[in-house]
Amino acid sequence: MRKLLSILFCILLTVPAFVWLIGFDFGINVNRLGVEFPLPYGRALLKNEYYLSFDQYFNDAFSMRGPLVFTKNWLDFNVFGMTDAGTVHVGTNGWLYSRKSIEDFRKEACSEETEVGWLVLQLHALEKIIKSSDRRFFFIVAPNKPTIYPEFVGFMPESDGCGYSRYDLFMEDVATHPLQSFVRLDESLKKAKTHHSLLYDKTSTDWNGLGAQVAAETIHARIADDASKIRHLEYRSNDDGKPGNLITQVMGLSSADEDEPSGHLERSGKSDFPSGIVYGDSFLRNLTPFMAQMFQRIDILPADRIPSVHSTENWFDYDCILIETAESRIGALRIDLDTIFKRLEANARGMVRKPLDLRTVVPV
Repeated sequence: MRKLLSILFCILLTVPAFVWLIGFDFGINVNRLGVEFPLPYGRALLKNEYYLSFDQYFNDAFSMRGPLVFTKNWLDFNVFGMTDAGTVHVGTNGWLYSRKSIEDFRKEACSEETEVGWLVLQLHALEKIIKSSDRRFFFIVAPNKPTIYPEFVGFMPESDGCGYSRYDLFMEDVATHPLQSFVRLDESLKKAKTHHSLLYDKTSTDWNGLGAQVAAETIHARIADDASKIRHLEYRSNDDGKPGNLITQVMGLSSADEDEPSGHLERSGKSDFPSGIVYGDSFLRNLTPFMAQMFQRIDILPADRIPSVHSTENWFDYDCILIETAESRIGALRIDLDTIFKRLEANARGMVRKPLDLRTVVPV
């Protein structure tokens, strides 16, 4: 028995070194610091700092690091219900939430009241500019996961915030100065969750295909000119996988808490449908298959700055302009009104330039 234990002990000591020497890859790409091999110099071997840097390199490049880190992360989550991932909040019953959405859920956004108020003012101006050019504009806020499923958030430290999230501030401004272009989704999703399967997957940031369908039906009802044009939207799943997969972050396999959709064009082939362009974030990944059914052509552009600084889109090519933003990103949205005005000015009716004091102006 002692010999068997001795042999096992020797194997445990030599296998990691052997795997490292032959460069075997386990295929578990946990996040590494990218520490480079410390090259010797002068009297480096006589300095303690050199050995410390070599120790850091070895810890980072160690061939068994992937499996060991993965195992540790798996045990933390599945056994102890916790995680070291700074971008993830562990709720109850296996539910995961992005840290951004939880920060907003804690209702500590009063410091952003000015930014949110400025956004509402910009949206009112944008609404009128687009309307004067005989086009239609829609602004969409995708609800955070905790907004629709707060019951699984679990324990959170007591908040000393002001009691307002970014969305609360936005809705307060919209209640004072109604925004005709605003498409409200949180009420539709809360109502649908009582008689539907899950609208947000337990381990994803954004809504799933069913949640996107509920949101799309609400958007479609606003885009259709009249009730007779509202059509049933067929369920179509996205083949790109789950956007915002939080479980890979918990396991240390990725670090991005949101993956942006790629810019692309969708066509329905129905010439009697309007054309459109939609700006947005990762929520568009599952929403796009349904949006494509509402338009003869829909351009998808990932952006939090409107118009996009990376594309040369021409708004004269579209009947509808849509902007989608996640609830937690409301304060980060930037709208370049000057650029938009210049692009649409030649085709606009009744628009004139007037100097305004933005410290006192209110939407009308």
